[in-house]
Amino acid sequence: MSSSGYQVGLSAGYAHSRAAQASYEAAINEWRLHSENLKHQVNALNERIEIMQGHFEANNYVLLLLLEELRKTSPNSPLLVKENRDSLRQKAFDRYLEDRGYEGPSSRPRR
Repeated sequence: MSSSGYQVGLSAGYAHSRAAQASYEAAINEWRLHSENLKHQVNALNERIEIMQGHFEANNYVLLLLLEELRKTSPNSPLLVKENRDSLRQKAFDRYLEDRGYEGPSSRPRR
């Protein structure tokens, strides 16, 4: 192989290497952006969970106050029995899931 042929081959090899490197860097940047987007989504979901937990705690507090009043005014109410409240809560929860395309509490969405 002549010197000029060697140089042409070497240049072609370098060009191919640079093109491959640019392609890898583009893919890395694409995945980096995707990763950052997922981090933002996870952070937003965690914030929503914290807010929902706060609502749950507040609702639980109000429920305890209402149960105390119910004990005073209607001591024989079936709502004072925890199992009855749990049953009502589960039925409402199942209806909620069913309305949103779930077949039951342990099923996957039908969508």
